[in-house]
Order: sequence, then structure tokens, then C-alpha cells
Amino acid sequence: SVLPMVETVLSAAQDEFRRKNYLTTWRSQFAFRAILCSFNFLITIPLVCPAGVYLLNLIDGVLSSYPALVVCFLEIVVIAYVYGLNQFMRDVKLMIDSKPNWYWRICWLFVSPTVVLALIIFTFVGHKPFSLDDYVFPYGIQVLGQICCAVPVIFIVGWFVFKYCFDGGFLLLREFSKPITEWGPAEDTH
Repeated sequence: SVLPMVETVLSAAQDEFRRKNYLTTWRSQFAFRAILCSFNFLITIPLVCPAGVYLLNLIDGVLSSYPALVVCFLEIVVIAYVYGLNQFMRDVKLMIDSKPNWYWRICWLFVSPTVVLALIIFTFVGHKPFSLDDYVFPYGIQVLGQICCAVPVIFIVGWFVFKYCFDGGFLLLREFSKPITEWGPAEDTH
């Protein structure tokens, strides 16, 4: 379970660095992996200290709440509505040599987004303070937990806005918002 997560992060980071002509030799790749794994080791040391169970419970409660659901919802929306469900279904057919039937189409378009959005709403409405058995974490820790919940969502939305602006999305939006010369009534008479 931990190995695939670490390997995913390492591979993604290495791919990005290689694209910018860093980490081109096996020594630099090995050093990068060693540094990142050492960093991960160091930041998890507090979890094995005497009060580490409280920290582990807080991290588990924070990261397993709405950030994962928001990421899931955004993935569903992007795949079904931005990338396009028809293109996605063609990709699935290419991979498994069978086109998904109507059941999957309905789930991807309506059921899954609705259920995940409902889960997000229920998570906000039914939120209880972070606690472990009878111990309720102090107010400052509760605030820190909520900030940690919001950070992944803010990064995703912020990265989208940054890429949208950087790649000329606002210019396209402005151009698409202008009326075209043919716009108007179909006939001059009413």
C-alpha cells in the first residue's frame, strides 16, 4: 500500500524533472529517490513517538474526509464533462476491446457525481470535532486540521486557475464571449 503511493510520487516527480533536463543520469535519479525517501522517513518519526497515535488519528481523520471526496468529484467531472464521455468510452474500448454499455454511461454522467456530491455535503453537515476515544483535540488542533483539509482542494483549484491563465484560457474566454457578426434575429421583421 505504501510502496505504490511512494512510487507514484517518485515517478511523477522524476518525469517532471526529466522534462526540464534534470535527473538525466542514474546517479542523480538515485540521489533524488534517496533524498525524497529520507525526507518521508523524517517527517513520519513523530508518528512513532509516545503521542504518535493522536497525530496518526488526526492525520487519518483529516485526509480521509472531504479532500478525497473533492478530488474524486473533480476527476469524475473532468473525465465525463471536460474530456468527454464519448472520448473516454473510446479509450476504454481501446484498452479492453469492449465498449462500456449504457449502465456505465449513466453512472459516469449522473449517478457517481450526484452520490459523491451528496457525500461531500453530508461530510460538511455531519462534521464532528476530531477526537480519539474520549479525548477531543484542542481548538487550535481542530483549526489546523481544517486547514490541512482545505490545502489539497486549494492547490487543485489554484493549479487549474494558474494553468488556465498561463495557457491563455482567459484570452479564449474573452474571445468566445464576444458576439459574432452573424448574431441577431433570423429575420428583420418580427
